[in-house]
Amino acid sequence: MATYIALLTFTEKGTQEIKRTTARADAFKKMAEKKGIKILNTFWLNGPFDGVHIFEVDKEEDALAHSFSLSSFGNVRTQTYRALSKDEVEPILAGISDPFDLLQGD
Repeated sequence: MATYIALLTFTEKGTQEIKRTTARADAFKKMAEKKGIKILNTFWLNGPFDGVHIFEVDKEEDALAHSFSLSSFGNVRTQTYRALSKDEVEPILAGISDPFDLLQGD
């Protein structure tokens, strides 16, 4: 499964209904899990973002649908990013060419 991180910002509606934010998160988690999305955690933040939502999905299309669903309720706006673990990023890094390798053939 691929891991995604959604940075959340409350909308005006979400701010007005702030007392229900944890109940909404619980309900959304149940809905997402019925669709095969594993919610790893949701955190509320103090800073430029109001929350972070970490989840796993099998397909990129499911991550996009999940983020659209989250935003569609009107309480938050999302910025969703694919997150790579160390084990996932190391093979990618191994494939990066060193600029000095180009000079070795001369």
